Amino acid sequence: MSPYDFFTLFFPDDLFTLISDHTNLYAQQWLAAHQPLSEHCRMKAWRATTADEIKAFISIEIAMGLTVMADRADHWSQHWLVGGNFGKIMSYNRYTLIKMCLHFADNSGQKPKDHPEYDPLYKIRPVLDRCAATYLEHIIPGQKISVDESMLKFKGRLYFKQYLPMKPVKWGIKLFALCDSETGAVLKFFVYTGKSNNGDSGGATKNVVMNLLEPLLGKGHVVYMDNYYTSPDLVAELKIAGTGVTGTVRTNRKHLPPNIKTVSNGLKKGEPAQYWKTDHMTALAWHDVKRVHVLSSIRNIGTTQTQIRSAKDPTGFRQISKPTSIVDYNQHMGGVDRFDQLGSYYKFPHRSYKWYQVIYHFCIEAALVNGFIFQKKANSKYSQRQFRLEVIDSLLEKSSYTPHVQARRKSVVTPNVDPAMRLKTRCFISKYENPKYKPDCRVCSDRSKGHRKQTRYFCATCNIPLCPEKCFEKYHTNKIYK
Repeated sequence: MSPYDFFTLFFPDDLFTLISDHTNLYAQQWLAAHQPLSEHCRMKAWRATTADEIKAFISIEIAMGLTVMADRADHWSQHWLVGGNFGKIMSYNRYTLIKMCLHFADNSGQKPKDHPEYDPLYKIRPVLDRCAATYLEHIIPGQKISVDESMLKFKGRLYFKQYLPMKPVKWGIKLFALCDSETGAVLKFFVYTGKSNNGDSGGATKNVVMNLLEPLLGKGHVVYMDNYYTSPDLVAELKIAGTGVTGTVRTNRKHLPPNIKTVSNGLKKGEPAQYWKTDHMTALAWHDVKRVHVLSSIRNIGTTQTQIRSAKDPTGFRQISKPTSIVDYNQHMGGVDRFDQLGSYYKFPHRSYKWYQVIYHFCIEAALVNGFIFQKKANSKYSQRQFRLEVIDSLLEKSSYTPHVQARRKSVVTPNVDPAMRLKTRCFISKYENPKYKPDCRVCSDRSKGHRKQTRYFCATCNIPLCPEKCFEKYHTNKIYK
C-alpha cells in the first residue's frame, strides 16, 4: 500500500466529493444573498469547484505545514530565495476563494439554538462522523490505551471555547481523545461543547470515559487516565465491564477510604507506599518528589527498582523503589500526548477564523498521523515528512485537476543597434499587434532608477520599442539618447 492508501483509510475518498458539493452550495447561497456584487468583490471570480480541485487544495494545505511561512500569501511569493511552486498548482486568488467558501454541510438545514435537536457541531458533523467511523474499523489497538484531553488552538468567538491554563495551548476547542498507548494512534474522540450537550448524569467525566470506551468494553483492555477522570465508581463499573483501569485520583472523590488523606499526609520521601484494597480495586499513596495517589483495578501490588536523575548524587542518578502501579502508569499514560506530538511537527501553521475549519484541519492531521503509524507497522522506511510528501504527490497525480500556472510577463531583451544605422537609416514607427504586449521604452524607461515606462509602439526598422513622440525622434537623432 502507498502512503496515499494509508491516508485515505482515515480520510476516505468520498469526503472530497462531499466537501466540493457543500462548498459549491455555500458559494451559490452567498452569491444569491449578496446581489448585486460590488465592483471589486472577490466573489465575482467564483467558479464551481470539483472533487479533484479539492484534492489539490488539501495537498497545498498539507504542504504548508512542511514549508512554514509567516503569512499564507508568502507561499506564492516570487522572491528568488523564498519563493515556492504553489502557483503551479493553484493561483493564490483561487486558493483564497475556496478557503472563503469551504463548507462541509448545508447551512440551511441547521436547527436553531432553542430547538431540542440543535447540534453545535452541525457545520462539521458530516466530516466528523465519516472520519470517526474509520479509526476502529482499521486499527486494532494494543491492550494498553489511554484517555486524555487535547486542545485545538482557536481564539475566535465560540461559546464552547475553553481556557486550560496548564496546557501548552491555553485557548481553544477541547477534545476528549482515546489513543493507543504504544503508538499514539487516535481510536476515538469527540469535541466538548459544554455540559448541557455532553451530559452530566452520573458524573460528567464518567460519561466521557464510558462514551470513549463503549466499542472496546469487555475486550480485556487496560485504560490509563489522570485524576480528572478517575473515581472509585468508574473503576468499579469498568471492572465489571471487563476493562482494567489505572489512574491517578483526587483524595476528595466519593467512596475512597476515609483515612487515605490523613495517612498520606504523614508520608515522607523514601517511605514505602500505603495500600487500601477492596474487591474491585486497590488504592495507594506514595511520596517521592511530591505526593501521588493511584487507583487501580489491576492487581499489580509491588515495587520496581528504577533510576532517576539527582543533582545531589555524584553520579547524577539515584536508585529508588517505586510502586509498580506508578511505573505502569508513567509508561502507558502518554498515548494522547504522543498523538499530539506527532501531529505538531508539520501541522497546518496558519490561523483559521472559522472554528469548523480548525476541526477539519484536525481530521486531516488525524488521518495523516494514523496513516503514518499504520504504514510504519507495515515496515515502511518513510519518515513522517517523506510520508506527507508522498501523500501530496498522490493527491495531485490521482486527480485530473489541471495545474494552473500563473502567467508571468517574460523579460524582453531588445537588440543593440549600431548607432550609424539608427542615425542614418530611414525608420518608421509601428504598433505591436498584441494589445497586451507592452515592453519598456528603450529611451525613457529606466528600472534601475525606479522609473518604468511601457509602450505599444516600436521602430519597424530597428525593432526597438519606443514611445511614439519624443522618444522615437530622440533615439534616431542623438548618439547619446538617455
